[in-house]
Amino acid sequence: MANYSFADRLGRARSMQAAIDSFSPAFDPADESLSATAFAAMLDELETMNAAVDQQLDQYKTGVDERKAMLKDLQLRAGRVLSLINSNQAWARYQRSVKSVVDKIRGNRPKSPKPPSGSESAAQTKNRRTGQRSFAEMESHLNRLTATLQKIADYDPPAPELSIAELQSLHTALSTKNLAMVDLDQELSMKQRDRAAAYDGERGLREQMKAIKAAVRAQYGSRSSEHAAVSGIRL
Repeated sequence: MANYSFADRLGRARSMQAAIDSFSPAFDPADESLSATAFAAMLDELETMNAAVDQQLDQYKTGVDERKAMLKDLQLRAGRVLSLINSNQAWARYQRSVKSVVDKIRGNRPKSPKPPSGSESAAQTKNRRTGQRSFAEMESHLNRLTATLQKIADYDPPAPELSIAELQSLHTALSTKNLAMVDLDQELSMKQRDRAAAYDGERGLREQMKAIKAAVRAQYGSRSSEHAAVSGIRL
C-alpha cells in the first residue's frame, strides 16, 4: 500500500461518501455498517482523530522549541558563571570543580527526539528515549553546578540570573518541561496508534471502503455507473 497521508486518505473516502450519497436508487447494502449514514459517521470520527493528532503534534513541537531555548539559556548562563568564578582569585580553589560541570553542560548537545510515529520500529523508539534521557541529564548537571556554588560562602553575582536562586528556578522549569515532554510523547503515541488502527485495522477505513466497493458492485452491477464511480478510488 502506498504511503499516503491520513488527510489524503480521508479526502478519498469523502469522495466515496459523496458518490454513494448520490446513487439512485439509494445505496442499500446488506451490512448496515456500510450504509451511507454509517460511513459518514465513521469519516467524521476519523476527521476528529486527525485534528486531535495534529493538535498534539503542534504541542509537542512547541514543547521541543521551548526546551531547546531553556537549554541554550542554561549553557549561556553556565559559561558566564565560569567566567565569574575565574575572575575572582579568592575563588580559585573552586575553578576546577565549576569548570568540570560547566564543560558537561556546554558540551552536551542532545538532539531533540523526533515525535513518536505510533508505528515506529524498536530502534526508533530507543533513539527517541535516548534523546529524552540526554535532556534529563542536563538537570543533573545543573544540580551539580548549584551544589558547587553553594559551597562558595560569598558567591553573590552582580547579574541576578546567575544567582543560585535563579539557577535553581531554571532547574525547576527544565525538570517540569522534561516531564511534560514525556507525557506529550506518550499521549501523542497513543493517539497515533488509535488512528492507525481506525484506518488500517479490522473494520478500519481501508476495509470499509473495500466492502463498500463490493456492496456497490453487488447492488448495481460491475458495468454500472455507480460501480465506476467508486471502483477507481484508491484505498
